Amino acid sequence: MKKILVLLTMLVMIFGVTVAHAEANYVKDDAKVLNQSQVQNLNEMLRELANSQTKSGEMAHLEYAIMTVKSLNGDDVEDYARDVFNKKQIGDSQHNLGVLFLISIKDHEYRIQLGDGWEKTKYVNESNIKKWVYTDNVTRMLRTENYGGAIETITENMIALVGQDVVLPQSQAAFAKSLGVRIAKSEAAHAKRLANLKTFGLGTVIVLLGGGISFFSVNSWRKFAKKRYLNKNRALVLSILELELGFYAEKERLSISDESLADAFNETKLPPTIGNVQMFLDNFKWHNALVKQGDAQYKEDRQPREQEEMALRITKKKPSRRYHDFNDMNDNFRHDRFWRGYYYGTLLYPVAAPQTAFADHDSSDSNSGNDTWTGFGGGGGFSSGGGASGSW
Repeated sequence: MKKILVLLTMLVMIFGVTVAHAEANYVKDDAKVLNQSQVQNLNEMLRELANSQTKSGEMAHLEYAIMTVKSLNGDDVEDYARDVFNKKQIGDSQHNLGVLFLISIKDHEYRIQLGDGWEKTKYVNESNIKKWVYTDNVTRMLRTENYGGAIETITENMIALVGQDVVLPQSQAAFAKSLGVRIAKSEAAHAKRLANLKTFGLGTVIVLLGGGISFFSVNSWRKFAKKRYLNKNRALVLSILELELGFYAEKERLSISDESLADAFNETKLPPTIGNVQMFLDNFKWHNALVKQGDAQYKEDRQPREQEEMALRITKKKPSRRYHDFNDMNDNFRHDRFWRGYYYGTLLYPVAAPQTAFADHDSSDSNSGNDTWTGFGGGGGFSSGGGASGSW
């Protein structure tokens, strides 16, 4: 009789959890950038994810929430996400496997905030999120204001990464298996590089012990390696600029050389793909327009080349970031050494953004309901600050 009661109790608990998951709304679209179909699709994925188990077979009580906002109102994206996470108490106090995805449209920033329980796992961490979740495809979609597609892609990628540390429901197991293969290949390649490096290091020690003379100091070697890297990719980046992007139709309007653009791109260490070069070039042209507007507002008489060099430094510093307007750029760099003496303070008359982008997203077909989280949270989940941020 006791066994029957225990079995019935377990069935009730499991059924109760399943019902709660089926009714939960994990998507809070305050920015109105998702349509009804996207909200439904995201909720279906996250409700299914909530049935995940730990490697030991327990219910993981994993909760994954999504929140879109129009603006952070000057707050840091990490502080904002952590405050939201802890106020909602995403996840439970036992396993603490909560996840929050926050995106701010006007700030062009997003973040995945993690419950502290993920610190005990192997794969869900800042490095892997940036590598496997925040892909180039996500950046392209955000830059074209395909916010729904970007959020769905990030969610699928994150579920796949989570699936390396927990047991996903059968319907989502394929996500984890596919990423697992890519991670295994990446780890094997990394191990091979380390082995080669150790072999090279041992050989170097033997040469030095045998009386060999080092031809390069550490600094000289770094300069040599940097020059070699730049030369290796310069031709490829220049060909992309010329053949793929039609850049040469515009180059008469620029004082800076094509080689300087290619070298600046290569110094970011971004892979020299068409998408990355396109992103870098577009952001450079955008920032150049903002610098010119700032000069006009301050009545500064700088030469075009000086303006372009400043825009290039800004773009090189954060290649995936496109600043909303001049004030946004000025506020971000006003304390940086290279920016000091260029502009000071905040403009009395704000400089408007160029009339080419960043209009508010059209919400004519956006989700008009389901803007309140329901059916989850309050279980004691807590985040000390772990996670990963991104921008576009």
